Amino acid sequence: MESKYYGDSFLIYSDYTAGILTLQLIYKTEDIVLHVWKEEVKSEREATISLEAYKRFMFEENGALVYTVKYAANLFEIDYKGKGLIEVTELIKQKSAELKKKEETICIL
Repeated sequence: MESKYYGDSFLIYSDYTAGILTLQLIYKTEDIVLHVWKEEVKSEREATISLEAYKRFMFEENGALVYTVKYAANLFEIDYKGKGLIEVTELIKQKSAELKKKEETICIL
């Protein structure tokens, strides 16, 4: 079983082979893998149930947003552990502004 499910900005790719279910959350525009989940399952029915739960978490409970922010935090080398989503987003914005200022300073020199 191999399938793809699309949201507005995200894609969930699933593969069920030899008792192993692999699920990936992918940011469609840049084709970036934000999250990978591997699980041993006993049947295709169990794989389908896990896939539905994963889709619900990512699309309905904003899991995709959380993993996008974590991905960005890692890019900016921000420690997000123990921090709320809004706090991490603010840290990302601050780091981005700092880098932009640094870039402008370099361009002036």
